[in-house]
Amino acid sequence: MRTFTATQAKQNFGELIDAARAEDVTIIKNGRPFVIVSNALKEPELPDIWAGKRKIIESYFEGKISRTIALKKGGYNVYRELLQDAKYLSIPMPRLTDNDIKTMSNNMSAILDRDA
Repeated sequence: MRTFTATQAKQNFGELIDAARAEDVTIIKNGRPFVIVSNALKEPELPDIWAGKRKIIESYFEGKISRTIALKKGGYNVYRELLQDAKYLSIPMPRLTDNDIKTMSNNMSAILDRDA
């Protein structure tokens, strides 16, 4: 991003306008950013929605946020949508260790045996 002092901007207004056509220009006044001059015809930069969704899904898969928070932050109506986006973004699903699978299986067997 180019910068002009306030004095330079006044003295070289045509150059300032030409520079602002290509990129945003910061006007410095008293040593601090004061104004940004931008091209009004330039398409605004949209936020990268997929980067945000990637961060949410990765945080969920890493156990940093809960499933409910991931669904709310990602704007998902159902968990399936989150999983579809994970697949679209090539984010690998977390894998359970053999011990975790064995523990879950034993817990499920205990529950089923108790109810039988």
